[in-house]
Amino acid sequence: MKIDWKAMRRKYGTMSSADFFTLRRLAGSGEVDEATLQSIDLLLSEADEKALAEKRAWEATVVKELGELSASMIHRAFNIKIPKDIDGEHLKAYLVYGLIRPSQRRIYAGKKTVKMETIQQFVRNKLGTYFDEAKFTAAHEWLLRNGVISDNHGIALNISGKNTTKDGQQILSEAKRFSLGFR
Repeated sequence: MKIDWKAMRRKYGTMSSADFFTLRRLAGSGEVDEATLQSIDLLLSEADEKALAEKRAWEATVVKELGELSASMIHRAFNIKIPKDIDGEHLKAYLVYGLIRPSQRRIYAGKKTVKMETIQQFVRNKLGTYFDEAKFTAAHEWLLRNGVISDNHGIALNISGKNTTKDGQQILSEAKRFSLGFR
């Protein structure tokens, strides 16, 4: 009996081509008896199952990593206009992870304050190797100058909007809108 290799490849398509052709080369291209055909079918089935398990493990890893990546990039959805001299990643991360805190039920605004060191640690954790102390400080100072945050015994969003510039008011408006998406 001659082996129909095309049908075998369709049947066991998950395994790599290299593995399939290695088994094909070992089996030869001549006539085989029924027992040999069953052995080849069993070898192909085992190799295909192994390849399928590896594929599922890889897909699970990709899904997990994409989930972590998207969770760590929430601040990019914060739609605000930022001056060119301020790093947008640091400014958005400061607001989102330091004050809005999507993973928490509370927003640090008004009398609810948070320490500067805590905000800095949250931002550092989210930005990882991209974190830059100078850019973080520049973002903090810009937010203070524009009245977006207040620094009275801790940092908080200035929800009253007093002494806030036009740019600051736009950011506060977006911060309120953005925070509602997580509550």
